[in-house]
Amino acid sequence: MPKFFMSIFNEDDKSKVEEIWHKYHGIMLIEARKWFNSDNVVEDAVSEAFIRIIKNIKKIKKMDILCHQTRAYFVTIVKNVCIDILRKESKRMEVSDEILEWTPGNQADVLKTLVDKEGFMELKKSISSLSAPLRVVFDLAMVQKYTHGEIAEVLKINEATSKKRLQRAKEELRKKLAGGDYGK
Repeated sequence: MPKFFMSIFNEDDKSKVEEIWHKYHGIMLIEARKWFNSDNVVEDAVSEAFIRIIKNIKKIKKMDILCHQTRAYFVTIVKNVCIDILRKESKRMEVSDEILEWTPGNQADVLKTLVDKEGFMELKKSISSLSAPLRVVFDLAMVQKYTHGEIAEVLKINEATSKKRLQRAKEELRKKLAGGDYGK
């Protein structure tokens, strides 16, 4: 574990962070590699995730480190860090690309790109408006690519319940997106 992390803790916090590092560092690297090919960016994402974990160490100390829900929590932190990195990168590129691409001959393509981005934001709002049980299963199945068996194990539910929740989440999203009921 990087030494600079260790200088900011008392002994109890230090041992908890070391335990998390040893138990979950590899899993967090695997999750970050799903998002990036560059080893440097992967390491940056995992380091940023550990910084977020350290900032919340008081809450995490109350959790069972070996619990599947804790594993899912740490993987979600890495996923969110990766999304943040991609979002920052796309914002940097977005403005320059749109300015460069906005010529009289390709206005339709630029407008299509902007509409696609707006559609993505509407989808994101709709997903966030799902009830927690549906949203969690949807995220695990569709974003993190867990099987229903893995979801059932992590959430301690039946596999059939996982399948049903995913089905209901998809149905709700279809209704919201078809009816223009975004984020309500």
